This record gives sequence, structure tokens and C-alpha cells, in this order.
Amino acid sequence: MNANEARSIAKDKDLQGYVKAANMAKLFSDPIRLELLDALAQDSRTVDSLAQICGLPLKNVSHHLQKLLGAGLVDRVKLGRRALYSISNDAILSFWSTLRQFTHQLSAPTSPISADQFGEGITSEHLARLLAHKRVVVIDVRPAQEYASGHLPGALSVPEEDLNGQIEKLPRGKPVVAFCRGPYCKLADRAVDLLQEAGFQALRCADGIVEWRSTGMSIEIGS
Repeated sequence: MNANEARSIAKDKDLQGYVKAANMAKLFSDPIRLELLDALAQDSRTVDSLAQICGLPLKNVSHHLQKLLGAGLVDRVKLGRRALYSISNDAILSFWSTLRQFTHQLSAPTSPISADQFGEGITSEHLARLLAHKRVVVIDVRPAQEYASGHLPGALSVPEEDLNGQIEKLPRGKPVVAFCRGPYCKLADRAVDLLQEAGFQALRCADGIVEWRSTGMSIEIGS
């Protein structure tokens, strides 16, 4: 290939497009930023709240939020001295859901722990069909604030810390599905253990609000 041919091929490429895509991919290459996006998918939060959820120093969380803010992945609203962060649009939730599924599908044939990491349970699509026919009871074991920000239609708010006290009030006769933040969250796993010990037929939803919303299914707002 001579120099003229090489220059001609180079002109046919949008090299800046590759650069932009690569830079965006870098933002999703840090586990802390992914955890922050997952937390913000549940509800808008302050830096203090995010630091508490992730168990990280405020300075570290603030640094990663600035990266996400600069790329347009999150929005910020100032409330006096505090700032409230939120996901900037639903396309980000859809991409994060797809990335998780892609990771799981690639690792499933070779990694013996991938199934444990995701937990056994039913998908959003399967759960939607069961709910449509009123064949299950869904309990949302996330904190009440996250439930109020968006939950599955008909789901009962039973935060994990309240489950022991509320378990006898749950309706029997139908399977109980525990719903939490998604495949990397252990709240539903612990809830299922408690429910099964109490004699309920229980299982977890393998997905979270991110997957539910990314499929276009409706959510309810409020307590």
C-alpha cells in the first residue's frame, strides 16, 4: 500500500468517532462509577448518601461523580450547600442493563461463580407475566425512599430491616418474589432465606429497576 492509498483510507474513517466511543467506554470501566450509576438508578442522591451506600470516602465519590457529570451521564441540582445527583436519561440505564447481561453471557460458560453472583431468580419479563395474572406477591426489599422513587406496579414495600416484623402479615397461598436493586444486590437473597424459613414459597427477581425500566415496562411512583 502506497502513501496515497493510506491517506485515502484514512479519509474514509471518522477517527474522532472512535475516540469519542473509546472515551465513553472508559467511563464504564471503573467499578466504583458503575456502583454509583446503579445507586442513582434507584433514586436521586447526595454525595453523602452515595458515600454511605458505597462505603467510600466523600472525596473519592465526588471525584467519580465529576467524571460522570462531565460526560453527561448524570445531572446535578444544587440545594444550598448540597447537590443532588441523578441519572441524566434512560438510555444510560438501558446501556448499563445491556452491559450487565453481556458480561453475564460471556462469563457464564467459563466462570463457575457467575450464577452465584447473579443469584437464581426470574427475569423482569417473566415476573411481568406473573403479575399480569396475579399469580405472585412481590415485595420490594429496598429502602422505602427507593421504593417511593419508582417500584413495580402492585409491589409491597417491605424494607429488608422490617421483614422480620412484617413477615406474618404477608399474604400466603401465592409465591412471594423478593425484588431489590438487581443482580449484584444481596438484599433479595437474604429476604428469600427468611421467607423460606417462615414457610413461604419464595424466590428473587434476578433483575432490578434498571432492567425493568429498560424493557419499557411501567413503574409506579410514591409510597
